[in-house]
Amino acid sequence: MLKNGRLARHIIGAAWSELVRQLEYKAVLYGREVVRIDPWFPSSKRCSNCGEKVDEMPLSVRVWNCEACRALHDRDVNAALNILAAGQVARDVATSHARGGVGKTESRHTAAIRTK
Repeated sequence: MLKNGRLARHIIGAAWSELVRQLEYKAVLYGREVVRIDPWFPSSKRCSNCGEKVDEMPLSVRVWNCEACRALHDRDVNAALNILAAGQVARDVATSHARGGVGKTESRHTAAIRTK
């Protein structure tokens, strides 16, 4: 399987879609909501304290200091905080759109600030 990259991608894709399906099923069962965020969102490269983004960071870097605010970050914890915040913004924007509150020219960031 490892030699056949195309087959491996299909297997991984099927496993991922099954995981998402199970999460959505459990969310409905327990009255929760699954919110999808952009897969290319720079969650581990963006400071969860001030929002500054590091241009390049190799995977070997596990702990880093933000140059803008000097906060010390564990890469995984920082990514988790950023994913949580992005999910909350996406949920708030979707809720605002459902109510008809966000105009077409308004950005997601502006909408998130306005709805809080």
